[in-house]
Amino acid sequence: MRPPTPGQSTAFTEDYPAGTRTLTTPVRLGAHLTTGQAWPPSPSADLIAIWDTGATCSVITRRLVQAVGLRPISLTTCTGVSGSFETSVYLVSLLLPNGVCLPQLEVVEADLGGPEADMLIGRDVIGEGDFAVSNFGGKTTLSFRLPAVERLDFVATEGGADRR
Repeated sequence: MRPPTPGQSTAFTEDYPAGTRTLTTPVRLGAHLTTGQAWPPSPSADLIAIWDTGATCSVITRRLVQAVGLRPISLTTCTGVSGSFETSVYLVSLLLPNGVCLPQLEVVEADLGGPEADMLIGRDVIGEGDFAVSNFGGKTTLSFRLPAVERLDFVATEGGADRR
């Protein structure tokens, strides 16, 4: 499992049984992969991640840091809804539901405010692909493709006027 080769993209779609405000998917996270190392690194963890278009970077919890045995590579200052704080930065490998591995992803450690998830996927990952959310027929669908392969424009595809 590795990043897609140039010219190749991979995608996944997650359907939720009812409308939802929290977009989650299963992922797997481990210490960063080195050249020639097979997935999964040891140790690694299967977890539920929340997709957050308002977060500039991806975040993991202290519980996940300890479970995987991660060591910080640096410190940084983060600003969140409760203010600014200094936190550790980790280098990890993230396996997405479509089987694509992001082998050298920098993530920060923070409290996500509850036990629902141990990871938040931010714009550092989302911004590398095509990301769409649909709420049709009372059900929510998340679809993600990596890397991005086209400009999504619903105004152009619907033939409507741009109402910016």
